[in-house]
Amino acid sequence: MSENSFILSSDWANAAHSDFYLASPNKMIVKTIGEIEDTRKYAWITGEHGTFKYGESAYYIESSRDFPNAENLAGQYFSEYQKIKSIYIKKLGKPVLRFNIYRLKNLNRIPDRKLSSFTKY
Repeated sequence: MSENSFILSSDWANAAHSDFYLASPNKMIVKTIGEIEDTRKYAWITGEHGTFKYGESAYYIESSRDFPNAENLAGQYFSEYQKIKSIYIKKLGKPVLRFNIYRLKNLNRIPDRKLSSFTKY
């Protein structure tokens, strides 16, 4: 992971899990794109981290329990993206949960303010 990359999420619960278990131990940050009802406190946290800048890269982690959203987010805001890994959680030797990890490169569109931050740009 690049030192300038961040973890992107579209809801507060996934953002909180990513922040606690992945970002903090690796000295990374989590930013969110989404309606305030979906991102909650992370709308302000995204603003505290400087919102979004052109050219940034991110990682997006998508659970098989969630509605697929990675390709939609990537296509709207980044010039390129790729699925870099699938991680399976198994129970009794059978997969019960899948996490797809995407690398989103070169932010080429800044999200609307109502979808990213409630602080100054």
